[in-house]
Amino acid sequence: MGLACYDGPSDYQITIGGRKLVCGAVRSTEDAVSVQCTVPLFGETRQIADGLRFDMPGQRMAFMARIGYRATTLESALGRRVELEEATSHLREGFAKALNITFSAGELTEAESFRASSLRIQKYANDDWTKGIHPVDN
Repeated sequence: MGLACYDGPSDYQITIGGRKLVCGAVRSTEDAVSVQCTVPLFGETRQIADGLRFDMPGQRMAFMARIGYRATTLESALGRRVELEEATSHLREGFAKALNITFSAGELTEAESFRASSLRIQKYANDDWTKGIHPVDN
């Protein structure tokens, strides 16, 4: 695999016509498993390059050309635009059925809101962090 998950399909991942649609990652510890997946709903898959750091001249352009052929969006796959609300509704229904669970809406606790705000300020709103490559931390 290359610089990004969507750089190309690999075994056991969801593809359409040989192009990757769903990209995922799994992290496990002694007491938890975290699964993260992304599904680009619409737009240009080449935009993924905007969030990556490249060390050599020409790498960004080469990556953008490659990813345009190796990845796809849900809009391209279905031939119609899918908005976030529709996609999350279908995902929620699918997980509920597959796992035999019921979801319920809730609010963040004060501690969760504080943590989210801190992460936004310290990391996600900081270009040095978001466009860099960092080890996994807690």
